Amino acid sequence: QEEINKISSLINETLINLEELTSSINNKNFNRKTTNDNLETIEERIHELRKQANKHNCKIDDLLDIEKNLNLKLQKIDNNSALLEKLNIKLNDSLKKYEFTCSKLSESRRKKSIQMIEKINKELPSLKLENAEFKIKFEKLNQSEYSKNGIDKIIFEAKTNKGSDLYKLSEIASGGELSRFLLAIKVVLENDLDNKTLIFDEVDSGVGGATASAVGDKLAKIGDKYQTIVVTHSPQVTAKGINHYLISKETINENTISQTIELTDLERIEEIARMLSDSKITPEARQAAIKLLEKNEQRN
Repeated sequence: QEEINKISSLINETLINLEELTSSINNKNFNRKTTNDNLETIEERIHELRKQANKHNCKIDDLLDIEKNLNLKLQKIDNNSALLEKLNIKLNDSLKKYEFTCSKLSESRRKKSIQMIEKINKELPSLKLENAEFKIKFEKLNQSEYSKNGIDKIIFEAKTNKGSDLYKLSEIASGGELSRFLLAIKVVLENDLDNKTLIFDEVDSGVGGATASAVGDKLAKIGDKYQTIVVTHSPQVTAKGINHYLISKETINENTISQTIELTDLERIEEIARMLSDSKITPEARQAAIKLLEKNEQRN
């Protein structure tokens, strides 16, 4: 398509230049055989010749040579009309093949999406989204938006309450809800893969209490099948883990250094208690941390 556009642009530009120049040179006012030229006519001719010479960045004496060159270019372009037609045919054939292949891809995507929607919706109740519904919507792209990924625009839609309409997931869900939808999607997409290490970075963002505990249970369940790494600030989620690592940062000589330290059992209690407390770790916070860890041990 780009090559066709270049050829078409060249044709138009050359035709315009040739028509203007030929008109100027062949104009009756420029006819060299005219014997009745008065001063005004001569001045008009000189003005037009200077105008054309300035346009083509040459001397007036060179205008006839430029006309010849433009005629030669036009002849070459005329000879390329067959090539242009072949390119158009090739473009149309390629577009038909592309759309046919993409239609097969779209059909496969739609079939697979039905299974995916069903699996994701089954995950939502365990994440405290009992009344939520997830759906995948397909729209066909404009031809100018076609790409190697096909002709589909895929939109994730959802509703979080019964009786509500479906909207784009990014528009309808709160921060906490969005995190849980994404966790459900992640679980389903990774469910059939082996030998994977899954990393969840603050997937529990915006949730707490029983909801955070439900997210922790889901992450722990994933951890039973895959090596799972979870970055979290939630004590409920932290307590579901098997191994705990504390990530900290400090500034030394104007350089920020990160450290990752594996925690002992006592250090785990202290860290979870710190998450449960405001600024000072209280005995009650330590006791609550112990209970959270005991529940996790019972699950195992």
